[in-house]
Amino acid sequence: MVLRAFLDGGREGLRALTAALRRGNSHRRRGAPSWPAEPELPERPTPTTFGVTIADVSVDGGFPAAGLEERVRAWAAATLAALAGEDARRPPGQA
Repeated sequence: MVLRAFLDGGREGLRALTAALRRGNSHRRRGAPSWPAEPELPERPTPTTFGVTIADVSVDGGFPAAGLEERVRAWAAATLAALAGEDARRPPGQA
């Protein structure tokens, strides 16, 4: 849910998701919270390799600001692709 929100809407997408979750979890709300729907993933083994890893995002361990959003987008796309059973081996910055 978080990765998809980021890929679809960037930081603003994450803010909107956070706001929706916060409203749904409010003590002022009556009844069960209404969370955004999670997509159903097919049954398959947990992926063990990913086209982009957190090491690719961190570059040198310092998470340099230049290009960070593009690297995070590439990581998020590769993670979702791996969970869906797709091969997402592409360099960071090409999400």
